[in-house]
Amino acid sequence: MTAGSGSVYLTWAPPDSGHELALFQGTQRGNVFLQAPILENLAGPGASVGGLTDGVPVFFGIGVRRSGEAEYVQAGLVMSALPGPPVYVDAASTAVSPDGSSIASAFPTITAGALAAFAQGGGNVWVRSGSYAESGIPLFANVRLQGGFGTGFDPATRDPVAAPTIITGGVGPISMVVQGGEPAAAIDGLDFRGGATGSIAIDLVDTSLELRSTHVSGFTDRGIRLRNDGTDVVDVRLAHTTVRESGADGLSASGAFELRIDGCSFDNNAQEGLEVDDLVALEGTRSLLEVRGSRFFGNGAEGLDVDLAAPLAAGPGGGQFVVRIRGSRFDRNATDGLLVDFDFEAAAGWSADVAIEGSGATGNGAAGLHVDLDAAGSVFLHRLNSTANGGDGVLISSETVAGAVTLSTSVLAGNLGAGARASTGLQAVAASHCIFAGNAAGGLLSEVVSSSATSCIAYLQDTPWGNTTVIDSPAVSDPADSPFEVAPELYGRVLSVAMDELTVESAGAITAGSKVEVRDDGTAYTVTAINGNTIVIDQPVPPVGTPAPFTAFASGIGVEEDYRVVPGSDAIGAGMSFPGATLNDAGVWGSPAAGEPGRADERDTALFWMTGTTPSWPLLPNASDPVEVHFSAPLEPSSVVLGTVYVETLTGVEVPVTFLPVADRVVISPLSGNWGTEMLLVQIHRGLQGTSEEILAAPVVLPLTPQ
Repeated sequence: MTAGSGSVYLTWAPPDSGHELALFQGTQRGNVFLQAPILENLAGPGASVGGLTDGVPVFFGIGVRRSGEAEYVQAGLVMSALPGPPVYVDAASTAVSPDGSSIASAFPTITAGALAAFAQGGGNVWVRSGSYAESGIPLFANVRLQGGFGTGFDPATRDPVAAPTIITGGVGPISMVVQGGEPAAAIDGLDFRGGATGSIAIDLVDTSLELRSTHVSGFTDRGIRLRNDGTDVVDVRLAHTTVRESGADGLSASGAFELRIDGCSFDNNAQEGLEVDDLVALEGTRSLLEVRGSRFFGNGAEGLDVDLAAPLAAGPGGGQFVVRIRGSRFDRNATDGLLVDFDFEAAAGWSADVAIEGSGATGNGAAGLHVDLDAAGSVFLHRLNSTANGGDGVLISSETVAGAVTLSTSVLAGNLGAGARASTGLQAVAASHCIFAGNAAGGLLSEVVSSSATSCIAYLQDTPWGNTTVIDSPAVSDPADSPFEVAPELYGRVLSVAMDELTVESAGAITAGSKVEVRDDGTAYTVTAINGNTIVIDQPVPPVGTPAPFTAFASGIGVEEDYRVVPGSDAIGAGMSFPGATLNDAGVWGSPAAGEPGRADERDTALFWMTGTTPSWPLLPNASDPVEVHFSAPLEPSSVVLGTVYVETLTGVEVPVTFLPVADRVVISPLSGNWGTEMLLVQIHRGLQGTSEEILAAPVVLPLTPQ
């Protein structure tokens, strides 16, 4: 995005096949998508929007829809621009008395340009490609740096990748300091290179920021540091930005933020790729972490680690955390791929709402995804693909707060721990339409309280269920009976690697011609010979820590799993269905919100899900007390009928009930006035709807034994 006098030039990525893009414009962030689009059928690399008033901020967003649909939905972040004449910066400037007002009089340093824009009350600084050896560059609120220009400073040919504006750092440890509060500053199209001597590229203090198409690499400490010690929530947005090879965290943040990250990469940093320690919710406010379409690869600790905390002097007003992670990858990080830590258990009135969707975690040293749920809140995990991790695919740890995590439409396979584990504490897992395959320590394990699984499939899974109530979830132990289009015939462990030889725990039925894959990295190796538990393959394996997960496939097929169920398999019609209704398939593709696990759709589908119960499952209701099931959206009352809500005993006897929809919950009471003493299976079926036509993502079973 390049703002100039009376105009803004915008660029965008082309849509996926079958989708259409449109450009929306507004006078505030909140009203961009309340108007009709200003441009439709976006196809080219960019366009200019003119007729704008200098000095008046304008906001833009991209909408997407499937071909043939009428309505667009937001895709990516809403970003701002400030039309106005630019201040020019050119490292090659030879102007005797530069003032930045023209190309010929360009400032030779970014510092001079940024200060000139600040003196004008804010504005745009256009920076030509080249190398700038500067440190301590002051970037104040409402000053917007835009790099990557050619000699003619033409926004239409600006290319920060092919013609980078490189900041190498000067004598100081910090390249740029962002300060000044509101309105937001902006950095667009700059390339910060630490060269193993610079300490921090961007240091932000109590100021809103838009960071776009920026690259940060090789700093000895953090690549980017965000701090907010103030009493207001600070809005920071990162889009299409990379942070790599930092000596500590790639990006660290602490304080009260609405932090939005879209299409970014955090790779090969010595500690966390992104560490938010702590994300603080101030009293009476909301703090947000939103991550979409981003990558966290090869970092020396967690890929992403966010700790949710209340202020030290937490008052009675409470605060809220919202975490939304969608369409992102967490691969080959040294510890957990993703860690979300509820760390505000001492603060009454604070709560968190966490939803992680359409994301993958592969080859991490510990858990693929770890939620430490020590305080009040809800967690929804949907369409995850967590495979070949050194620990569990999904780990839910907790202390004394009771509740249940909804795990839906996900694949947990080939992990050296469990597929999913509810460990210490009182948090259960309600699994729906998931696949647990070949995990070394078991499928779904619940160590303290009982979890539930419905419409799931266990495949080649020793100990598929532990302390779990299992409903309509087939288990397949013979690869010859595989219910899937393409799936491994063996899940195992590599004990050592010597070039093209793998020593494995067990070669099983692997034969010459079989395909093997190590750590689910997408590379298919062909087996050329077998000698006991030593497998010779057709090419060397890159260095890999051992033990490492591996899978073996039949000859003649690749190593990319396809979890669609085949006709005639035991999974057809095996999922949970209301008695007398159409049968539903088990597995991820039988879900009412089906889609490829580990990937997010181009266009969001409106979903809602169970967030908890009263009393909090797995705590037990009194014999005559109602059970309330809570959801993430208000319910359409007409959808709350016998068929979407159903209660039976563990032995299959229907329990007559009354049910009353109240806003975002269903109140279920025994018709007889008493639940009895047998375990109850409270079933929430597909067909339940939200008032805005959201669909239920995860039909669930709640096993409850009255006391």
